[in-house]
Amino acid sequence: MRLLSKDEIKKGKFMPTSVKRAERLIVNKEYETRRHVAFQVTDPKSGSEHVVYYKREKEPPLDWVCDCEWYTTQTIHNGKYCAHILAVHLAELDRPD
Repeated sequence: MRLLSKDEIKKGKFMPTSVKRAERLIVNKEYETRRHVAFQVTDPKSGSEHVVYYKREKEPPLDWVCDCEWYTTQTIHNGKYCAHILAVHLAELDRPD
């Protein structure tokens, strides 16, 4: 799975508000297959839940997909990931092997 480093996330092209939001989101890995990995991302503040997929056969930025409105309207055009996808990157980087 291709992950951004913490340095790329914090000093990269992402809005500081998205990074701060990503740090507080709760990520649960739902399942993994040969073709993709699914995560459930929950915002404890609002109670909203989103599904994030990593699709192994796609090229960036379409290798990561989220069901949120921001992702569907912005990512394809600007190549930036939403806070939900950033949260998955941060959670996976912190996950013990």
